[in-house]
Amino acid sequence: MAALKHHGTELLRLEMGSYRKAYMSDGAILRDCGGGWKKWGKVKSHINLADHIAKTKAFYENVTPDRYHRNAYRVHMITEFPCLETRVMVHATLEMLANDIDGVWSELEDRGAQQSLEDVRKLCELYEAACREGKEAMSAKAAQATLVPV
Repeated sequence: MAALKHHGTELLRLEMGSYRKAYMSDGAILRDCGGGWKKWGKVKSHINLADHIAKTKAFYENVTPDRYHRNAYRVHMITEFPCLETRVMVHATLEMLANDIDGVWSELEDRGAQQSLEDVRKLCELYEAACREGKEAMSAKAAQATLVPV
């Protein structure tokens, strides 16, 4: 288990839908999925850390149309479920039951995350739209990678 204090000063923390990331002054990228901080990556030594952090921050602050639904889902999760452990549980429930609104509602009720049926419907719609958008982005990226310059 990594501790924030072992990696210097925290330069940037990002709250995501089902985890949080922290960029540290030693270049380490730590990730917390509800079970404590763990080392997730490191900014390569040839990359300027300050520039990388500025680009990462700008990426999440300036939402482009091709990331609209993924950002809407992320913001909704952070707003509705400020506790990371609850967000992780809600996200896992959506992964399993997103097309079953009653099932999601029932599971959230059983686990103490009370939401109205209408709120659960919105959450499921946001999740499914974000998943579609992510799949489209991956397909477009894969198609672009297979293009061979003539």
